[in-house]
Amino acid sequence: MAPTTIDLAPVRPADVLTVDTDLPDLEAGDVCGQDPHSALAGTTAAGMALLVAPTVGRFQPVADAGLLGPGSVVGVVTGGAGRADEVRIPVAAEVSGFLAMQGQTVQAGQPLAWLRQVDAG
Repeated sequence: MAPTTIDLAPVRPADVLTVDTDLPDLEAGDVCGQDPHSALAGTTAAGMALLVAPTVGRFQPVADAGLLGPGSVVGVVTGGAGRADEVRIPVAAEVSGFLAMQGQTVQAGQPLAWLRQVDAG
C-alpha cells in the first residue's frame, strides 16, 4: 500500500498576524434590531430558558416536569456541612425536562433543566 500524503496549508507565525482595529464596535441592536430577543420571535426558542445551579454540589430534583408558579422549588443543590441551596424558577414556567440527574455533581451556573415561560394569566 502506498503512503498517503496530505497537503498542509502554510501557517503564518503569530507575529505576522494582524488585527483590524478600524472595525466599528457592534451592539446587540446592530445584529438583532432594537430588541435583542427579536431574533427568536416566532421560533420554538422563544420563551425557552435554562435553569442553572446556584452553587457547587449534588443536584436533587424535588419537582416533576410540568407547570410551576413563580418561586417554585424545582430542586436542591446539597453540599458539605449540611448546606442545601434551593433551585427556584423565577417566573411561571413549564419544566420541559431535566438536564442533570438525581445525585449528579454540578457546578455553579451549570444547566439543570429546560424551562418554557408561560403567561401567568
